Amino acid sequence: MARHYSARSFFRQIPNDLLVRYSESRGLGSVLDFAAWLELTEERRKTLEREFREIFEMSCEKGNCAILDEANRLWRDDPDRLSTFIETLSLQPSHCHRALVTRLNHGECWRGATRVRHAEQLPHWVKRKSLGHRPAAMDAASLNHLAELIRTYFQRSEARGNHCLVEPSRRGGLDCFHAFPEDYSRQEIEWVNGRLGLRQHHPAFEVVFVYSQREGSLDLNFPGPYRAREPLQEMFAAAILKLDRLPDPANGRVYDLDPLRRRDFKFVFGRDSGIRAVAVRKLRLSSRARRGDRITLEADDSIHPDAIHDALEKLDECLPLRLFDVTQAEFVAWVSANEEKPAGRVPICLTSPDSCSLGYGERDLKLRAMLKDSGLEPTRTGGNVTMSPEEVLLDLGARVGASPSREVRIDAGELARWPREAVRALKEQKLLRKAQRARSTVCPGCGMQCAMPVEGETGPSPPWVVCDKRGDVNRVPVGVDRLAQWRTSADILGRVIADGLSLHWSGLEAEGGRLLEIGMASAGKRHRMLNLRLEGESALAAGSSALPLSEVLRFGEGGYWMDNTRIRRWLETSAAQEGPIKASQVMREARKLDTRKRHKILQKAYLALKREKPGMSDVWYSQQIARSDLGGGLRPGTIRKNMKK
Repeated sequence: MARHYSARSFFRQIPNDLLVRYSESRGLGSVLDFAAWLELTEERRKTLEREFREIFEMSCEKGNCAILDEANRLWRDDPDRLSTFIETLSLQPSHCHRALVTRLNHGECWRGATRVRHAEQLPHWVKRKSLGHRPAAMDAASLNHLAELIRTYFQRSEARGNHCLVEPSRRGGLDCFHAFPEDYSRQEIEWVNGRLGLRQHHPAFEVVFVYSQREGSLDLNFPGPYRAREPLQEMFAAAILKLDRLPDPANGRVYDLDPLRRRDFKFVFGRDSGIRAVAVRKLRLSSRARRGDRITLEADDSIHPDAIHDALEKLDECLPLRLFDVTQAEFVAWVSANEEKPAGRVPICLTSPDSCSLGYGERDLKLRAMLKDSGLEPTRTGGNVTMSPEEVLLDLGARVGASPSREVRIDAGELARWPREAVRALKEQKLLRKAQRARSTVCPGCGMQCAMPVEGETGPSPPWVVCDKRGDVNRVPVGVDRLAQWRTSADILGRVIADGLSLHWSGLEAEGGRLLEIGMASAGKRHRMLNLRLEGESALAAGSSALPLSEVLRFGEGGYWMDNTRIRRWLETSAAQEGPIKASQVMREARKLDTRKRHKILQKAYLALKREKPGMSDVWYSQQIARSDLGGGLRPGTIRKNMKK
């Protein structure tokens, strides 16, 4: 249940002896109650109210845990003082007493505990792994170094941050660092002594780092533009971890959300965690075939836990969902503190590759452990462990078939998630070829993952995209490495298959583009046209028979190869089942092949003329081709009908 502050109820909770000590420490005399508090000046009352609200926020079980954690950090080298402090708190009758005793007698512990409590409630953390397992430096020199780096960065990039302070704290096995750079000065309208006026002040904004030495991970919470995320991580690595540079993660994707699409996926948690159930209520699917295409699917989790999977199955009947990745997921967890209390709903949002809405409170830490145990935060790095080399090539074939241009582009980020041996083989066998730098990219400015055009590619400064969706983000720099991409196409895949089967490459499209002719293959004493099916599951096709590539594609000894024996046997079997081919059928198929080749020559001639003489009419182009040797004696009208197909 949510706790709401009010001055009257706060005075009722504070015991008289502690209230007297508190009022004397503030120079208010020995009597301070609600009536006397109302008689104070407005300025003094506002100052006390800020302190009262801080004490109220710490007067709970979570606040008490934060106090104990900070005491263990401060006095771990002084066990007598620590045990005395813990014994003093245990004798207090309520959390309100414990918070006020700490506030009055142990100011150094109070300050760090409030920082820990505040960090527990912050949402939208960005995580980075592969930082090693170095201990975090908490000495004054390291803290001042980090503060100076943050101050300098914000001064130069945003003209703020004239001052900065960094304070450390510790919660369990986590090292927390709270940085407070100075924000822009503000003037706000306020009531001062009964009169309305302007008050100028210099607030601070907060940057929170949470480092886990055991995991080698760093979580960052920063309420500002996303372009500052990586520089802040670099500052932490240099000042606190004493690293020369920020290590490149073997796999930039911290959260793998694709398992959520499976109906048999189960969330893993223990009964003692307090988690009673978890249900997925919303998924965002991003297309791998066409950059920027997304589908958002939402279901009512109150009907039954598998409602989202019912919706996915209905959608899969219309769209090839295997060509979509899950890039954002929202689900609800029902959590209770103990068996006697009813479970409360806790919303959770994960955004690929590295964003999580959970904080670092006791309950949120249990939910984070549940995500890791369920496999949504893989512990293994170095490529996409869910895809084999064979599945990578089959996925590429399916994406090529789903693309209107029969070509797909792959960026460096996706290559990093594939098995290294598969990427090496794809490049060596020319299945992946270097392409021009991307002219559009998914904006790294926030978690919305909008596809935006790239600007400033030819200038001396790094290229950027301009965000028009958020008020705190404008120009977002984009690394050149992010724009690097490779391409593959139906033509490339078909040529590689033809070479592997020692066939003469045809390359003509058939059946309205659904098939790509590879070449004539022998089937016993006969020959048949072998095709690559581009729609649906990638397969070889001959006549009315089809053989899925998954049954003949092999990977071994560092490369891809086709099972020729299996293909020859399939061709012979399918030819025998279809019966003998008549001579007229052979002649008709030969004429079709000749016609397609002639049309292909006309199309190439048309494109060459158009590049040489742009802006001319189709009639002029057809007349020029008819006069040349490439026209083959055809009339200009016939050429005009077929040169653009």
